[in-house]
Amino acid sequence: MNSKKYNKTVAVLLTTFNSEKFLKDQIESILQQNDVIVHFYISDDNSTDGTLKILNYYFKNYPGNFKRLLKVNFRNCDKNFLNLILCVPKYKYYALSDHDDIWLKDKLFRSISILNQGYSAYGCRLRAVNENLKFNGHLSPLWTRKLGFKNAIVQGIVGNCTLVFKDDIMKILRSNKPNFYTDVSWLIYLITTYHGKFFFYDKKPMILYRQHFTNIHGIKNAIYLRIKRTLYDLFYRNYKKFNDKHISYLKKFKKNIPPENILVLEKFDYMRKNLTFFKFNLKFFDSIGVYRQTFVGNFLLKLFIILNAE
Repeated sequence: MNSKKYNKTVAVLLTTFNSEKFLKDQIESILQQNDVIVHFYISDDNSTDGTLKILNYYFKNYPGNFKRLLKVNFRNCDKNFLNLILCVPKYKYYALSDHDDIWLKDKLFRSISILNQGYSAYGCRLRAVNENLKFNGHLSPLWTRKLGFKNAIVQGIVGNCTLVFKDDIMKILRSNKPNFYTDVSWLIYLITTYHGKFFFYDKKPMILYRQHFTNIHGIKNAIYLRIKRTLYDLFYRNYKKFNDKHISYLKKFKKNIPPENILVLEKFDYMRKNLTFFKFNLKFFDSIGVYRQTFVGNFLLKLFIILNAE
């Protein structure tokens, strides 16, 4: 770590699974963050390669930074992240980390500085690179529409690996622990905005997102890949499953919710259940005001509601 003065401590929540190839690069990029202290909380999902050997080295040689290692058997990155989040002690700032990326040196300092301007959660764009960290010409999508609950209820906007959030969001999670698993960054975007708090989307990429054949998620800019994913979500009704879980969970919160957000949630839930197929009502849809960030996304949102797949 560098010798600058540190005045902020961040709990870094790192999940691993057969991560030996790129794990050291990821960890070193976090240890070298400027102007912050990092405490690692790591959950390994039954790795069978050399991952645990690498982790044991860091826990032995950097005891001030490496605080806890969990060993689980979920075989699911979302389950692993959410379980780890709920096992970490109290901090002011929390950051989620994948096991194969590179964080730019000011990633945490920049995100914390932004959070301290009145935001509760932060996420940023990604700069896609190949296995050798060479830029492949792709960035994650650039969102331009306003952030808020009317967007969050139908769309997650950042990757887990970019997420940094404050203790007020952790308190909300722990006050009503989710009994289901979903994309954690989307869940936190939902929780933050539903409670009337502010989420910051950083248009500046602060992570080198390494794309390789073992990626579970990736930056898919090719049109045919987007079409393939859309058909997959339609056939398996993935958004419907997510929305069922999210709506049921949000309804459990009774205090400190802006009335307009409660009304949006109720109307959206009613529309999904009652205004499908030939009963779809465009005026009712417009009155709710829910939206995705792109024209195509909004077209698909209406289509999936009509087909009872949203």
